[in-house]
Amino acid sequence: MSGHPFITAKEFFEELNAANQTAPMTHHLSPGLTDNEFSQWSIIHKGHHLPKDLLDLLRVHNGFRVWNDESTPSGGYFVLLPLSEIRHAPFIMYGGNRDLDDEFPQSVMCVSDTPDSDFFILLDLSNGNYYEIDPIEPFQDARFVAASTNE
Repeated sequence: MSGHPFITAKEFFEELNAANQTAPMTHHLSPGLTDNEFSQWSIIHKGHHLPKDLLDLLRVHNGFRVWNDESTPSGGYFVLLPLSEIRHAPFIMYGGNRDLDDEFPQSVMCVSDTPDSDFFILLDLSNGNYYEIDPIEPFQDARFVAASTNE
């Protein structure tokens, strides 16, 4: 044991799968990312490159919902968006409203959602870093979370 307080992505998915064995559909784990899905995203987001850590994670499960809850807008307590839904952060955060596009670098993508959209996890493709942000804050106030999905 390394003493690191976090679990690996593999351990995380093992725990979600174990919970689903006990109580089916507690968590929703999408099938892994296909080459075709990746190619389509790459065409739409030409010039942007996903970090290997996220791509590896999506190849196992192309999105997931922790604690399924269809009564919430996001469908679960925490949602990792499938690649087809990962887009420029303000588009996701503000429901397609393009008025704030200039407030975020074009390299900043939203990779998550929550029931009340009270926070989002963003990925800056220019450096591979992940940030947490409250949608009422400017991007400059986003809090660094990790340098990879392995943290």
